[in-house]
Amino acid sequence: MSRSTILLVMLTILFQTQTLFAKDKEITLGIVPQQSARVLFKNWMPLIKLINQQSGLNVVFRTDKSINDFQKKLAQGAYDISYMNPLHYVVFNKVGYLPIVKAKGKRIKGIIVTHKDNPKTSLDQLKGKEMAFPSKGAFAASVIIRGYLNEQLKLGITPKYVNSHDSVYDNVARKNFVAGGGVVRTFKSFKKSKSQNIKILHTTKGYTPHAFAYNSKTVDLKAVKLLQSALVKLSNTPEGKAALKKLKIKGWEAATDSQWDDVRALNLSL
Repeated sequence: MSRSTILLVMLTILFQTQTLFAKDKEITLGIVPQQSARVLFKNWMPLIKLINQQSGLNVVFRTDKSINDFQKKLAQGAYDISYMNPLHYVVFNKVGYLPIVKAKGKRIKGIIVTHKDNPKTSLDQLKGKEMAFPSKGAFAASVIIRGYLNEQLKLGITPKYVNSHDSVYDNVARKNFVAGGGVVRTFKSFKKSKSQNIKILHTTKGYTPHAFAYNSKTVDLKAVKLLQSALVKLSNTPEGKAALKKLKIKGWEAATDSQWDDVRALNLSL
């Protein structure tokens, strides 16, 4: 066997070993804890499995017990890729997160929910009242709603943070609060047996939705392209559509940083 042949064989083995290593290397996907970890795991795993099958990567599910803990992890760059709300994206873009995709043709809107037995339809009923919110930094479910009620309408509501969207809906369903903040997607996925006890009182204007972003310090562009391709193609297959349906998302489209300029224009901070 000639030297050139031996060298070629060695390079081939080296390439295959490196490729295998790259596929086996975990890529952590941090999901914003809008719901319980159990619900998030159940809803996201079908999509993650399809991504791994199509890309050859090893994406693993991660979340946190609260949105505040999730924010701390983002600030540390702890996740390789992450599904984060618009405010989180414009804040943590500064530490290296860049967009891969966003929900196709969607604008995120906040909703104010109240108990189904509440006969009042005006937001004036909330004046001086306590309201449930998932966290201080939840963009559409908290930041936008609080700004609208207190800064624009001057209603002087007092926010009470209960850690997740499902906790908001559950508290309102139990009449612990007259109202609470959420988003349509999590409202639709809330347990039907409980969601029948609450209704939407108000819907805010729309903004660029959550970003599916990557940590530019830990994920290379080759992996990003594989992820983007796998995500965008999900809506082309029955299995992909079924996985997306669990997330109440119709499909993904490639995203660019400037698409979140509408959120930046609000000049908000966590």
